[in-house]
Amino acid sequence: TFSTTVVTYCESYGTDQSDEFISRVQFSSIDNSTTAETGGNGDYTNLIANVDPGSSYPITITPTWNGAAYTEGYAVFIDFNQDGDFDDQDETVYTERNTTGTPASGSITIPSNALSGTTRMRVIMQYDTISTSCETFTYGEVEDYTIAVSTPGCSNISNLQTDAITSDSVTISWFENNSPAGNQWEVVIVNSGAAVPAVGTANVFSIPHTLSNLSQNTSYDIYVR
Repeated sequence: TFSTTVVTYCESYGTDQSDEFISRVQFSSIDNSTTAETGGNGDYTNLIANVDPGSSYPITITPTWNGAAYTEGYAVFIDFNQDGDFDDQDETVYTERNTTGTPASGSITIPSNALSGTTRMRVIMQYDTISTSCETFTYGEVEDYTIAVSTPGCSNISNLQTDAITSDSVTISWFENNSPAGNQWEVVIVNSGAAVPAVGTANVFSIPHTLSNLSQNTSYDIYVR
């Protein structure tokens, strides 16, 4: 079997969306319109915004009120170092205690030292207050998204898949997202749950790629960069 490392984030949600909720988030390639979320937290981590280190991107958060319009507080967090929290420097990327009835909008700059790969973005709207990243509150809503930070000079890869599994080999493939011609990928395979040194490392110039000399009834983790 093959697996990837899963990062678990703290819970954050609003308990009451009867008055207000987030109805649209626009950031990079994400443009997501929604209704009120059951449970006060919308998991939209299947939606991915591709960003480049050092670049800035506009963000707009649109509220909807079911009756009277209220002043809302907005906050956006991105886990740039991919450690499973939003507590590090520069990971609170946008805040605003907005005027009533106006979508919140601003700009988010991706740090030049942001780790490449996918990570979490959290968007929070809370009545009259700017929320922390891990908070349960009454009026408002939370939505989570995925951010894909590119490697400088390279394109993101995605959709790593396994195929043609035999007793001692597996063929892997991935989508190269318009990488330049002659691009080189590093493939690393380790026993599942183990630290480096790796079982094997290969420099790869073509897709798909076959990993050989594997052990039967053994779980492995595969990484491509």
